[in-house]
Amino acid sequence: MRRFRFALILVLAGLACWAGYRDAVVGPLVQPLEVLAARVTAGLVHALGTEAVLAGTVVYHPGGFAFQISRGCLGLVPLALLAAGIVACPAPGRKKLWGLLAGLPALAALNLLRLAQLFITGVRWPGAFDVAHEVVWQVIVVVATLGIWLVWVRWVDRSRELLAAPAGREGKRADALRRRDGT
Repeated sequence: MRRFRFALILVLAGLACWAGYRDAVVGPLVQPLEVLAARVTAGLVHALGTEAVLAGTVVYHPGGFAFQISRGCLGLVPLALLAAGIVACPAPGRKKLWGLLAGLPALAALNLLRLAQLFITGVRWPGAFDVAHEVVWQVIVVVATLGIWLVWVRWVDRSRELLAAPAGREGKRADALRRRDGT
């Protein structure tokens, strides 16, 4: 039953993302995020020693390379999948909250690093940009999303193991965790 519930939540979250991921629906909502991502990307690029000029959501280099930060660049789909995976798992609400508070910013930071690295690749090695954008970083983001979720699941499972520990030194720890988690 738990597996069915988990799969159902993931499917429903996926359908909600698909239905809501239309320009008319999310365009006005994510436009400030696109501008923010462009600003952060330009700042990271500067910090990494490459010149970048910002115009709205377009980051460009005086040498001619430019890209526009659009809705697809924000990493919203991996963030939504990670959130759905955490929420769908059978775990205490406090553990889910910690998973969201740690996992989502980590994945968002990776995405900003991705944007900066792609810009630098486009400036310095334009021939490698498409492969970096469409293959390398796609794989990295998928693996990172899954990895963050698996680390969170392992953390939740480790807490359950401690709760089930026999009496003794570990049993005292388990009792303290039960009281803290309300189980």
